[in-house]
Amino acid sequence: MRFTATCVTYQTQDDVAMLGFADDEFKTSRYVLLQKDLEPSQRDLELGHDTLYIEIDDQRHSRYGGVVKAQLQESRLVLKLDPQAAADMSVDDTIEISFRVPMERLKEISNQLRLLLGNDIVQVDASI
Repeated sequence: MRFTATCVTYQTQDDVAMLGFADDEFKTSRYVLLQKDLEPSQRDLELGHDTLYIEIDDQRHSRYGGVVKAQLQESRLVLKLDPQAAADMSVDDTIEISFRVPMERLKEISNQLRLLLGNDIVQVDASI
C-alpha cells in the first residue's frame, strides 16, 4: 500500500500517544493511525491492548501489535507488518507513506514513532 499524506498529526495527551497520516485533512480516504496507551490498565494488559494499535483506512483494518519495522526517511515512512497482522487486517504487509514536513516536525515525528514502537523497531535516517 502506498499513498501521499497531506495531513500529518501527532500528540500525546492523557497518557495516549498518537501519530496519524492522511491523504486529506477533511475528505480522508486513505490514512494510517498509530496509537498507544502509555499507562495501560490491568484490563488492557489482560486483553493485550498494552501495545501499539494500528488502523488503516477503516476500523475494519485495525489491530493491536503487528508492526515489526518502521523506517523513517526525510519524506516517507515505511511500515512493515508481520504476515499474520497483514492477513488479519486484509492489507499489504508493507505500507509506504510519502509526506513533506519541516525538519523540526520530522524530528518530532521520529520521537513519537520511538514512543509508540520502541527504539528496536524504529530506524531513522541519519539526516534527521
